[in-house]
Parts: sequence; C-alpha cells; structure tokens
Amino acid sequence: MKLSIISCILLFTLLTPIWGRVREQKIIKKYHLITLAEVNFYKAVGFCRSIGMHLVSISSEEESERLTQQIKIEGLEANDFWTSGSKLAGNGTWEWVGIGKPVIFTNWSTGEPSNPDEQCIIIKGNSGDPNEAQKWNDASCDQKSHFICEKYERK
Repeated sequence: MKLSIISCILLFTLLTPIWGRVREQKIIKKYHLITLAEVNFYKAVGFCRSIGMHLVSISSEEESERLTQQIKIEGLEANDFWTSGSKLAGNGTWEWVGIGKPVIFTNWSTGEPSNPDEQCIIIKGNSGDPNEAQKWNDASCDQKSHFICEKYERK
C-alpha cells in the first residue's frame, strides 16, 4: 500500500511540470504575404483556403501593429493587401469572412469607408501620406491586389 502511494506521488511530481508546459502552449497567427500575383477578393479567399489557411482577419490594434511591422520588415509597404473583411453577407455590416465574426476593431484611413458599393476591406500601401500607410480602405471586391493568408500555429 505504501509503495503504491509513493509511486503515485512520484508519478505526480514527474508529470506536473510536463502538464504545465502543455497547458502553457500559445496559439499564434502566422502571416503569409502573397505578392506573386494580384487577384480579386474572391480568388484571394480561394487561394488561402486551398493551402489550408484563411484570408487575414484583424481583431485588435496589437494584431494590426504586428501585421504592419511584418509588411515593413518584408519591404512591402508600397503594396495594397486584401483582408477577409467584407459586407458581402448583405446585412450591411462588416464581417471577417476568414473567421465568420463581425469587424469590431477598425483601422480605417481618414474618410473611409466611403463608398457603399465597395464591399471589401483592403490594407492600403504608401500613398504619399505616411500617416495613412497600412490603414484600411473599402474597395470593390473585383479590384486586383496582393493578399495576406493567415494560419494558427502552436508556439
């Protein structure tokens, strides 16, 4: 009896640190900036899905900053990029197609969104005003642009 109690205590002592590490694993987003070709919103969604990812959804200022930094590090700040933001559901509200949730955090350029016929969200590249770089703009979903796929990974 004493041996089994000691065995249980020993086993618990050995496994507790391992269990703690498993529980502490973080899930992070990895961004993949696709610049091989410019495509419309629909093709960008399809391409990301075809490689097991989603078109990027941006849920917070921290995430927006992280993405902006990656765009700058890769030297792609002059490019426009599709996000998964759209109001294609027909209810007039912006939603992230990639994750099926409403757009709550926003990073619109001054005066945007500006056109009810432009139903998709694009991250604008440098357009002369550094304060407006990597801000959002509503755009026609048929417009062609580069795009960003995202994938959730364990760290």
